[in-house]
Formats: sequence, C-alpha cells, structure tokens
Amino acid sequence: MVRRRVGGPVVAGGETLVAIRSADEVLIDLVRDVVAWWGAQVLVRPPGTPPPPAHVHVDSASERLPGDPSWGRGTSIAVSREPVAGAIMLPAGAEDLADAVALALSVGTARTVGVLGACGGLGTSVTAALLARCAADAGRSTALLDLAGGIDLLLSLEDEPGPRWADLPAAGGPYVGEQLVAALPTWQRVRVLTSDARGGADPRVRDQVAGALAGVVRLVVLDLGAAPGDLASAALCDDLVLLTSPEVRAVAAVRAQVGQLHGRVDGPRPHLVVRSVRGLDLPRGEVEEACGLPVRAVLPHTRGMAVDLARGVTPGDRRRAGLTRAVRGLVRELGLA
Repeated sequence: MVRRRVGGPVVAGGETLVAIRSADEVLIDLVRDVVAWWGAQVLVRPPGTPPPPAHVHVDSASERLPGDPSWGRGTSIAVSREPVAGAIMLPAGAEDLADAVALALSVGTARTVGVLGACGGLGTSVTAALLARCAADAGRSTALLDLAGGIDLLLSLEDEPGPRWADLPAAGGPYVGEQLVAALPTWQRVRVLTSDARGGADPRVRDQVAGALAGVVRLVVLDLGAAPGDLASAALCDDLVLLTSPEVRAVAAVRAQVGQLHGRVDGPRPHLVVRSVRGLDLPRGEVEEACGLPVRAVLPHTRGMAVDLARGVTPGDRRRAGLTRAVRGLVRELGLA
C-alpha cells in the first residue's frame, strides 16, 4: 500500500502522463498501481524504443540492453521485479517509486540546454559557458557539464578541487543531485563538471548526472562540442542551441543536424544561433532558409578573445562586450532569465 501524500504535484496542461518501457505485464500493472494516486495515464512502450513525451519516464532495468536509446532525457526511474543495481524493486519498493514520481513531477522549472557547434572554431564552449553564466547572473541556479573537453582550462578551473568525470564511475551511481552540487567546482555561481587528462564522460554516467542535477538546479547547460558526431546527448536536452556561421560548410552541417533532429521522437527544441565571421556576410534570411530554422541570435565576431583567454580572462568577464550582451539577449529569448 502506498502512503497517501498531502498536496501532490500540479502538472500544467491537465492529465499527468507516465511512460513505462517494458514488456512485463506484471511490472506494468505494479507501476500503474503506484501512479494511480495522480490519476495518471500510463503510456506503455516495448523495450528498446525511444521515449514518448511524458511527465515521468519509468524504465525496466532488467529488460534494458546496452544499445537502447536514453529513456526520458536521462531522468528516468529504473524499476525491476528482481534485484538490479540502481533500480527500485517492485512491489516491495512501491513507496520509493511513489516518492521518485513525486520528485520528478515537482521539478517543473528545470531546463536542460545543449550547445552544439556546426564545426570547430565557432566558440561552442565559450557560448555554452556564457549561456550558463548569464543565466546564473539572472538568478537561475545553473550547472555546466563539459562533454567536449577543455572547459576546465577555458574557465581556469584546472587547479580547483572537486570531482571530474573520471571520478564518477558508472558503478558509483545512481548519483544524488544535492551531493553533486555541493562537491562540484564553482565558476561565477555556476557549478561545473569537466573532463581532464583522464578522460571524459561515460554515456551512462552522463545520463545519470544530467538527470540528478536537473532535480536540484533550474538549468543544466551541456557543452556538446562540435559536429561531426551523433546526437545521443541531445536526448538529454529540452532545448538545443545549434551554433553556426555564414560559411557554407557550417550551414550544411546544421542543415544535416536539423534533419536528424526532425527524425527523433525524443528530440529537443532546436534554436539556430549564428556566429559572425569577419569579412563574410550571408543575409540572415538565406541562413534561415538553408537551415530550416529562424535565427534566434547573432553573436558578433570578437577580436582579441584568444588573447583574453590566454591571460585568464574567462567568458563574460568583459560584461559590456558585444558577445556577452548578445548571449544575455539569447538567455532572455529562450526564457532562461
């Protein structure tokens, strides 16, 4: 019997949707019993499928295979009818599942935003860091996850104490958001998890950490680096900033990215941002037509940035710089301020 809760989460838009990925009818019925308190509609999907839009995603840990797509933007609740590490065992853990569902429904303001460059040299990491800093300046609790490598040097954090990706093994999960936030290095009120010489994020750890942090901060920014590459990490995002330039190769790369996103059930909302290139001008309308997206912001070319970074001037330190002002406007445009 699940204990009754006073109050309960309010979900905008009416009916609460809980998606479960399983072919185990007994497990599905156990989940239905738990979420019945919220009057939730349960969406059942077979193992191996991508997640449908839902307020909560529940995944059968015993039926999950290594190659399965992420389920529920990395914040899914793992359940099983047999002992599985990190999973809630049912029916004995019914109250734990109810608590996990309540927590997932209560986190209504968390956003996860990825920044992906069409190619190298566009300043993807600088843009991601600036986005996180400007959101934090606007009062939104923020975490920045380095999935491309190099942000520790960019933000002069290489000597700061705190865990890096290599300190978070897959066997160490599930991770607790509050503990992570307390332990991570801080840069300008932004909690930062970076790579180092030992390596970057294991995909399983990436999913767990992004989901855990989304439960305790209001914004998680992912530096996804530059294409080419798959869009697996995009499944963790609510919004995806696609950073391009007016150059033909960059526009073509973004067009391909947009095509991939349109084919994904769990795709994030894409936002096109153009980085100006000195001496090269392509009309905004032509960029929008070629990429199939409206331009949400234009980031100016910044002279002297490489010199600034070499001297330890981090993104946003020059608060009146055109790039900082442009990213501040993008933060407002995306509703992150």
